[in-house]
Amino acid sequence: MVKKGNYNIPFYEGNLQSYPYVTDEWRDNYTFEDTLEYKTYYRGRSSVTIEFSDSKGNTYGMFISDFDDLVNRKGLNGKKVHGKWTFVKKGQNYGIRLCEDDE
Repeated sequence: MVKKGNYNIPFYEGNLQSYPYVTDEWRDNYTFEDTLEYKTYYRGRSSVTIEFSDSKGNTYGMFISDFDDLVNRKGLNGKKVHGKWTFVKKGQNYGIRLCEDDE
């Protein structure tokens, strides 16, 4: 079971900020249900992030370890996956992860 963390999450123009360089809003951590679509991946200094977008076009990064969990638990339907999501913080970075078993 994945528990949602008790910390605020950085957003800029509706998009999750994987690292809060420029942030216009800090939100309480929450869960949401949506169909996310795989967009691309990108590399950081020492990481790989998978990028998804929601039904409104907002983007969310996912750590590669959480992507591995997602693929093993749910798979992908083409480039899309429906589920319940929450936010995680690893070090100074933020991402989303599947949280189907929460609550």
